[in-house]
Amino acid sequence: MALPLAVRLLLDAQDEFVRTLDHVPDPGRGGRWGRLNAAGWVAAHLAASHDNWINVLNAGGTNTAWVADWSARQREATLANPIAPPFAEARAAFIEVAEAATRFLERCDAAALEEPVATPRGTVKRGYLVARASAHAFVHMGELSVLASLAGAGDAGLPGRLQHVAETYEEYDPPDVPPLLARLLLDGYDEVVRVAPVLSAPARFGAFERLNPGSLTLAHLGEHEDRVWNIAAQGRPANTWLARAHVSTDAPRGAPDFDAAVEAAMRMRASVTPYLEALTAEDLARPIEAYGGSTVGAQLARSAVHCFAHTGELMAVASLFGAEDLGQPGLLAHVADSGTA
Repeated sequence: MALPLAVRLLLDAQDEFVRTLDHVPDPGRGGRWGRLNAAGWVAAHLAASHDNWINVLNAGGTNTAWVADWSARQREATLANPIAPPFAEARAAFIEVAEAATRFLERCDAAALEEPVATPRGTVKRGYLVARASAHAFVHMGELSVLASLAGAGDAGLPGRLQHVAETYEEYDPPDVPPLLARLLLDGYDEVVRVAPVLSAPARFGAFERLNPGSLTLAHLGEHEDRVWNIAAQGRPANTWLARAHVSTDAPRGAPDFDAAVEAAMRMRASVTPYLEALTAEDLARPIEAYGGSTVGAQLARSAVHCFAHTGELMAVASLFGAEDLGQPGLLAHVADSGTA
């Protein structure tokens, strides 16, 4: 059975989350660093959400014993003093949850993604929970990348190889809506727009030597998306400011003007959105010459989780300077437009 692209992305998200956990060096595996969540708490939180969304709501099973126990104890905690289990224990708990989720995902076809499922917040299609689980995982990978950098590690290389996404299949999505991953990318853009204003001046321009300035991260995102969806996909000229900012992955690190980076990213979003909204399922397997060559579908998946990883990074950096958590990802309104039953 050819697995849908959104399902393959979630399989990759599971693998990448474990890889990102392992990227956090020992100094970052203990308690909280300032306002950042402890790595053990992040692993436990992902284990619980993943178990609830995939194994319970989607697959109709029950929580693992570890998740049920941790969730019960967490209800007695406070926001300022959450219960952070030992890193190795929480990592093992996530792997147990992911193994159970994989058994469901490997038999989840396109028709299954269209089926309604009741949740505490209303009825959605299974595909909404699958897409949300990927976005949520990469948000927290971005958060972990900040912790890893502060603890002395190099770049985490998110979103990683995405080897399941890179496999070529004929894709299936309803013909009357943009494909699920195109909608997820539009939601990723919305999250970038939502998080940028909460960055204070130190977060925007780089108060920590080991962390990228927020302005650089936003410019990097804009340049990446411009290169894929304007230049490669539509044959448009490069965004002049982004091209001159030299913010590609292999460029020296700098701190470009924050307001100019936001403006350039917004122009990119405005020119890309009509293209994404016009995509159909038949377009997903079409080749695209971007970053060594790929397909439209694979690039949609990579772009979407690239955005969510960097919004998680930006939120973590913002929190170090006092910003309140935004609760990422948000509603995923574009996915929900066709994800509600």
